[in-house]
Amino acid sequence: MFREGQEVFWVKSLNAMRNAAKTGPTVIIKIEDRWLYLENGHRVSMETGEAEYKRGLTPGRCYLSEESYRKEQQTLDAWNKLKKDLQASGLVPMGVTPEDIERARDLLGLGAKSSWTDDSP
Repeated sequence: MFREGQEVFWVKSLNAMRNAAKTGPTVIIKIEDRWLYLENGHRVSMETGEAEYKRGLTPGRCYLSEESYRKEQQTLDAWNKLKKDLQASGLVPMGVTPEDIERARDLLGLGAKSSWTDDSP
């Protein structure tokens, strides 16, 4: 999936130290074990894209492209808006059934009801 010379998109963490590389494109210069070594001086996990932690903080994260980063941000923004709207409404919208809610849970990957809410035998 990865190769030396491949361009990736680096995003600096909000809580990163001042010397962390700035957000933008960078290149994989070396691949070793489970690490990608980047032109910007950081090394990131091949599994997660997270940079190696320093002093308990990660300096940033790597994405396959700027487009994949933007898409993830849009998804997070939409998720946060949905959570806020659900909390603010306080009421079940008219006409929504328990079956509708279960379908929504399944769609969102939230799984089955927990046992303490499930009164089936």
